[in-house]
Amino acid sequence: MTRLPGLISISLLSCVALLAICGTAAALDCDHCRQALVGQYTVYEGKNLHDRCYYDHYAQYCGICGEARTGQYYHNSWGDVVHAFHIGEFPNCEYCSRLTAENLTGKDTTYPDGRRVCGICNATAVTDTKHATALMDTVVSMLRRHGIDVDHDLTLQLIDKLEMSSISPATGREAWGFTEFRECRSWFGLVQSQETAVYVLIGMPREFLMGVLAHELMHVWVFDHAPADTDVALDEGSCEYASYLALKDLPGPYARFYLESLMNNDDLLYGGGYRSVRRYVQQVGVEGWLTYLKTNPEPPWD
Repeated sequence: MTRLPGLISISLLSCVALLAICGTAAALDCDHCRQALVGQYTVYEGKNLHDRCYYDHYAQYCGICGEARTGQYYHNSWGDVVHAFHIGEFPNCEYCSRLTAENLTGKDTTYPDGRRVCGICNATAVTDTKHATALMDTVVSMLRRHGIDVDHDLTLQLIDKLEMSSISPATGREAWGFTEFRECRSWFGLVQSQETAVYVLIGMPREFLMGVLAHELMHVWVFDHAPADTDVALDEGSCEYASYLALKDLPGPYARFYLESLMNNDDLLYGGGYRSVRRYVQQVGVEGWLTYLKTNPEPPWD
């Protein structure tokens, strides 16, 4: 089995074999229709089947070309199965990593900043600030139920990928959101005012946006409650864990996919930090984790 980007794996359909009946051996019946097998037939998962019975009732078909799955194929965590030769014919979706083939994921869209988004992801894309603000209020309530009370004046702005790259050094999924804390000081160094702005990419699928908002809101909580010199891995891992808390009870494949991406992220700060925070919370509970954050800048793990 060969790993491909976007949680894709290659397999070989070796469980289907074509056999020929020779001579006058004892007659076999089709395990589906119970009629006699004559000539060539198909053996599938221990069943003897007419070719037509196999193709009508047992064969899996490529989600792109519609032909029966034979030879090499790939499947992903969404349950899509397509022939391997389609890989490279279509780009992967920016968010769900599925191939952006219309027969598979609907008509795709290319955003002005170059993001290629499949039809399924685009169907729930959040493109206006009013909708995004309502989702942020929902996420604030979700986090509050876990003891994370974000009571902080802030502005929410939807920006494109090019604008995000001008304010955030991150790349990939880590560049889906960014929180900026600004202070206005007097000539004597006294803080006169503070402003907090949360930036998220315009056009993200709904559940993905909720996960990113939870991450950024946890940054705000850490800013308000934790030491200023909190370790980066502890900070980012805690913010990723807040995403987990917000999405873990949501139904549907998108929340599940986002949570899997948290666990499978190989970034040292984000993925490694998340897995370390998760193990720590399993030991001390959410309340213990939040209490630790308030007074300890260094991670509780080695």
